[in-house]
Amino acid sequence: MADREELFIQSQLRLLEALSASELAYRNRLDNLREIVLETDGAGKLTFLNKAWETLIGTSRSAALGQPLAPFVEPEDRPGVAGFLAGIGVAASVVTPKELRLRREDGAVLWFELRGSVNEQGGIVGSLYDITERKQLERIIRESELRWKFALEGSGQGVWDWDIGTGEVYFSPLWKAMLGYGVDELPNRVEVWESLLHPDDKPSVMAALEAYFLGDTDEYAIDFRLLHKDGSYRWIQAKGISVERTAAGRPRRMIGVHIDIQARKEAEQALGTSEALLRATLDATADGILVVNDRGRVLAA
Repeated sequence: MADREELFIQSQLRLLEALSASELAYRNRLDNLREIVLETDGAGKLTFLNKAWETLIGTSRSAALGQPLAPFVEPEDRPGVAGFLAGIGVAASVVTPKELRLRREDGAVLWFELRGSVNEQGGIVGSLYDITERKQLERIIRESELRWKFALEGSGQGVWDWDIGTGEVYFSPLWKAMLGYGVDELPNRVEVWESLLHPDDKPSVMAALEAYFLGDTDEYAIDFRLLHKDGSYRWIQAKGISVERTAAGRPRRMIGVHIDIQARKEAEQALGTSEALLRATLDATADGILVVNDRGRVLAA
């Protein structure tokens, strides 16, 4: 009987040793991750943090444990994060990713994406993935876009930036001013542009867009008329290119410009009227009339 008890105790000790080794290996793996792994209780207080917390935030884990996450979050982000965490119910299984900023011990601010799931205590177990580099790249891209948009506006061209999937379009202030509108007077939707198209021009404009979408043309470029706020139609020259494409090769995002060519169209129309009038005059006169240029070349007879 004693031997059986001894064997049982030995087996339990080996099991505990294996479990301890497994837990140690698990914690070592967690500590070697480059993202912060955390867990909170139902009150939102931190109950676990891996070593990446100290590496990225610069604060010891012992000092952070027992505190809510909020004090480490940038003040501007705290209301949103608090609402986000408060909205997580115990029945929910997955926490929707949330972007937030945490302040390091040295004062530097890092961007993180919070992912995780609800634990049994009604808190969360999840991770904070460092997205600071991505955010910096996004800022650089935004600043670059602002520079080229400003440059085009300065040259008298209205800028548009179309997210084809969502239908959202950035119409620059000059784009709207060409049609007599202020910055806040037109919604930034592609349907607005379509509604302003002259009915006679719409079929050719849509055909030009589709041809570009299909790759039949290298550039989207066409002249058409748009409805001005005063009720008249203005001639516009549009040019655009795709800067993002889907896996199927169709444009996902396009950028381009609008150029006001009303004066040019009016001049062309006036020239055409003058030529027609001259031709009618020549045809109606009984006298022979010869029109030559300064080099003696006959232009009309």
